[in-house]
Amino acid sequence: MDRDAANAKGAELAGLTVATAVSAIPIFGGPAAVVAQYFGSIPAQQRVARILEELRCDVTRAFEELDGLQLGVLESEEFNAATMRVVRESLETADETKRQYLRNGLVNGYVAGEVDQRDRFLALIGAYEPSHVVVLRTLMTIEAGRTERVDNAQMLIARALSGSLAENAVWPLLRDLVGDGLVWEINDGRVTDEWVGSSPKKQSVVKPTIYHGVDPRGLAFLAFLDSPFDGAAAAD
Repeated sequence: MDRDAANAKGAELAGLTVATAVSAIPIFGGPAAVVAQYFGSIPAQQRVARILEELRCDVTRAFEELDGLQLGVLESEEFNAATMRVVRESLETADETKRQYLRNGLVNGYVAGEVDQRDRFLALIGAYEPSHVVVLRTLMTIEAGRTERVDNAQMLIARALSGSLAENAVWPLLRDLVGDGLVWEINDGRVTDEWVGSSPKKQSVVKPTIYHGVDPRGLAFLAFLDSPFDGAAAAD
């Protein structure tokens, strides 16, 4: 597709997105529309316009830079449903990184191809904070540098992040990732001989050790939210 055709289709998509997304926000549609008109360019309107423009630019860029894309995807039920979810979730967060992940997921999963579990992955981006992704990436890096299984993962992750996330903040994020099947967990008891009791006796004691690692589903999730344009830039 040439640049002019891609830009024209991107503009068409943006117009449709603006119309549907704005009408879904109470202050911008229905009886409250007169209030929005009275205030003119209130900050909320400017924010909506910026978020929609960022989405339009990324989808248009995909058709300019990525090979083998079909215009028909823009008219599919799946793409339009995903677009509405991305718009809604983008409006509900103040974090630019999360908005970028949402846009990346839309392009990777619905424009550039069909990704297994793409609807679930898009929902997870909306539910997660960027710190979930930081913990997942950091665990992947730690795991890649070891030949044995990773134990005491929360401490290693906190240490690798140089204090930007405390160990007690890492643990609940790790629990979420385990619960959603992006990180595997094995609880393995080790038997050691220890002296116990007021009159010490050597006894066999089972000490639980918890191991963690990034599940293949977690790797697929990270690929889903990565920039779709990094590979295209490298190829150029």
